[in-house]
Amino acid sequence: MKDNFLSQAEVNALLKKKEAAYETDIKEADEKTIAMMHGEETQPFQEEPVKTAESYREIPQQPAKDRVQVQKPVFASLEDSSEPTQKRNLDLILDVPLEFSVVLGKTKKTIKDVLALGAGSVVELNKLADEQLEVYVNGKLIAQGEVVIINENFGIRITQILSKEQRVKGLK
Repeated sequence: MKDNFLSQAEVNALLKKKEAAYETDIKEADEKTIAMMHGEETQPFQEEPVKTAESYREIPQQPAKDRVQVQKPVFASLEDSSEPTQKRNLDLILDVPLEFSVVLGKTKKTIKDVLALGAGSVVELNKLADEQLEVYVNGKLIAQGEVVIINENFGIRITQILSKEQRVKGLK
C-alpha cells in the first residue's frame, strides 16, 4: 500500500510552486486591470484545471524519517464544577446596594386633585387595611408582607416570596 504522507521537503517545494504561481496570477490580474481602466480589451479569463495531490508527486521522494505524521488531538473531558464558582461569584456582589421599597397602596388622581392636596388631606388607596403589601427590589415585585411596628418605626414582615414564574409574569 502506498503512503499518502508528504515529507517536509515535499510540502516546502509545493508551497514554493504555489507562491510563484500566485505571484504570476497577481501580476497578470494587475496588468488586465490597468488595461481595462484604459479602455483596452483583454482576453476572457480562463481557469486552470484544479491540481490534485497526485499531480504533485513528481517531486523526488524523501526518506520516511523526514515525513511529518498528523494525529487527531486528544482533549481531557470537561467536568461541571459550577457550585464553587457560583459561591465565589456571589461573594463579589454581596455589598452592592439595592433599592428596597414597600407599596402601601395606589390610586389615580387628576392634576386638579393633586394641586388641591394640603396638610391634613386624606388620600384613599386601593388596598384594604388587612391586605398584603407589595415588596419591590430595584422596582421589581419580589414579595408580599404585612405592616409591623418595631420601637415606633414601621417595618414589614415578609409573608410570601414570589416564585420565579410569578416574578417573570410581573415583568410583562
